[in-house]
Amino acid sequence: ATALAPYVSGKSAWEAVLTTPTGHREPRDAAPRFALDVHSDLRGVAVQLPEPLGKTATQIRPLRIKLRPHPSEALGLALEYGEEARAALELADFPHDPRLVRGELRINAGAAKLPDAPGLAVIARLPRWELTAPTAKTSENAARPWRVLRNLDARIGELIIGRQIFPGVTLNATRQDSGIQIEVNGEALAGRV
Repeated sequence: ATALAPYVSGKSAWEAVLTTPTGHREPRDAAPRFALDVHSDLRGVAVQLPEPLGKTATQIRPLRIKLRPHPSEALGLALEYGEEARAALELADFPHDPRLVRGELRINAGAAKLPDAPGLAVIARLPRWELTAPTAKTSENAARPWRVLRNLDARIGELIIGRQIFPGVTLNATRQDSGIQIEVNGEALAGRV
């Protein structure tokens, strides 16, 4: 949530449903200790992210978050943001010091499922993505997502860098022992870092 703070502003109404089991539970009962479902239409909240994730405060974009406890103080989180984004995440050390253990984020790429491998996998199908220079407000949080990223598979209809438009770009990033390897391929753009 802290990493998104520079990109999100405003207030919105939320609804929450907390489900807790009643009655006696056996110590080996596999049923979750609770289930929490929260949702909002995000009317009143502006999201300053590239399309299709960004929105104005007047636009409606449903957000649904489902939280389920996993064994050993872990928490499962399922997220649906509009029609475009789906995430399945597992957080450890909840609620004291939550950190991502493993997860998958899909943007315009179907349903997300919890992967076996640690880290975050991102699969994105973007009609357009405009890279902008970081501001003082966003540069502090810019490196944080890369720390948990395991791999990125992005297909971009139009990648815009400055005044240049690059059609049909594929961007792949994979965590390596020494850092992240990034490969870009397109009709007018190619390279590896």
